[in-house]
Amino acid sequence: MIYEKMIVRCFFLFFLIFNCNGKGDRSLPPPPGTKSIGLNMFADKKVITIADWKEFVYSQKIKNPSDSFLSLNLDTAHYFIIFKKEPSEHLPIIGKTIEEINEYCLWRSKMVNSLIYQIKPDCSKKYWKKCKTVREQKMKVNYFIPTTDEYSKNYYKDFTYLKIKSNTSFTEKIFLPFVCFAKYE
Repeated sequence: MIYEKMIVRCFFLFFLIFNCNGKGDRSLPPPPGTKSIGLNMFADKKVITIADWKEFVYSQKIKNPSDSFLSLNLDTAHYFIIFKKEPSEHLPIIGKTIEEINEYCLWRSKMVNSLIYQIKPDCSKKYWKKCKTVREQKMKVNYFIPTTDEYSKNYYKDFTYLKIKSNTSFTEKIFLPFVCFAKYE
């Protein structure tokens, strides 16, 4: 009887350990707006919207007041063709090049890392406390565009997200919604 209980307890502990680490490292909090999709791998919960893109463009305008940020602005003609209506804040951003999307990912990485490493938390104190492990290990969040290989693992089955083909040029505009993936490094 005692051995049966020990076996059941060992099985339960074994199951608990592997269940906690099967989907992602529970000790690392997911970056804001993401969900865990694997060990130290996170993906956006939603596509990047026009509101997200406007925040990025505004920060680029402040950082560099030259005309270079104008290319990052919205081309509203795409929204009339695809959505048959005026662009609104909740619609996904489309018609951006891979280079522009990469710039967005770099900017977002900087913003989230500054949030994690700030001395006095402006964000939720609960989230800031969760980031203690990240700060102690001096890790940084790195956002990036998922590759075709990452999509082949079927992280997303219910939504058609941007798949980057190896032959896609950096200046070719992409008319699909996109998400960012993130990992700690």
